[in-house]
Amino acid sequence: MPQILRTSRLLAFALALPIGLALPPGEAHACDDESRLCVDTDNAKWEPDATISQKNLKRERKKNKKKPTSNLYLTIEDGRGSVFIDGRFVSTAPLDSYEIGAGKHDIQIRDGDIILAEGVLKIPSKADVRITVVHP
Repeated sequence: MPQILRTSRLLAFALALPIGLALPPGEAHACDDESRLCVDTDNAKWEPDATISQKNLKRERKKNKKKPTSNLYLTIEDGRGSVFIDGRFVSTAPLDSYEIGAGKHDIQIRDGDIILAEGVLKIPSKADVRITVVHP
């Protein structure tokens, strides 16, 4: 009987150990980039403080016109904000499943007059692109 009791205690400890070592969900995806914007999708690329001219935006749209679209998800940690894509207001955050074309896009996230993040985001085709912005 003591052997069974010891085995069951050992098994209970072994099963509980990974649970205790797991990171809380908020810390697992924390954004620590200097630009305050983190992209959680491998194929997407973020270029902070970059911009695209209207002429180049037009070229990007034409070049990627036939590529499948992607879905953009955006959350702001510890705050709120408005999302602008290619100079146009899209929505307030959180942004859930916004359909966006493949290619480069000007992205700006603002809270009133405060610019939280701005730059160029390269969107791959047929992907779910997840962005996290940290409010100062």
